[in-house]
Amino acid sequence: FTGDLEQEGEKELMQAYDLAADVLKVGHHGSSTSTSPEFLEHVNPKYAVILVGAGNDYGHPHREILARLSDIDIYRTDLLGHIVLTIDDKDYSFDIDESILRAVAAISDPRPTQNSTIEASVQVVKGGKPVAGAKVTLNCAYKSSTSTYVGITDSDGIATIPFSIGRASKGHKVVVTAEVEHEGQQVTATTSFTPR
Repeated sequence: FTGDLEQEGEKELMQAYDLAADVLKVGHHGSSTSTSPEFLEHVNPKYAVILVGAGNDYGHPHREILARLSDIDIYRTDLLGHIVLTIDDKDYSFDIDESILRAVAAISDPRPTQNSTIEASVQVVKGGKPVAGAKVTLNCAYKSSTSTYVGITDSDGIATIPFSIGRASKGHKVVVTAEVEHEGQQVTATTSFTPR
């Protein structure tokens, strides 16, 4: 388990120990300051676990870390909730609640300039698998009004919704709420941006 270990600490561990493991608890909630390509090669995991809160202000896990882990099965608490890893003498298994619809939202530019176009991406999963065809209603709470946009998740469980922020008030944090509906279940995810 790497905790908040960053790349410098990873180098020290690689020099001192054989770190080969089937399961890697990804460092620092999936921050780009951890989980270097060299560290991944050294550990060579089959599974990665990322402990991260949904809609966190840091954008964790960072896209470059998810790209580095693309050939590994990933278990994320923001998408799966509680993850239980059971280990016995000969094997291990992951248990997750496969009945709950989950969503996480992110903004392409958290500090856009006025009149720019940005994208909200909403990822929807159920039991760790992407949900295609979920309706996503995006509500942007500006200082004096709310704008609504609608999208549908694709086969990867992602709805990407571009929108113009117009003359949104500089320095005012705009909360973006994604309301997701699929097969009678509903879930909400939030993110935000602050125009500069």
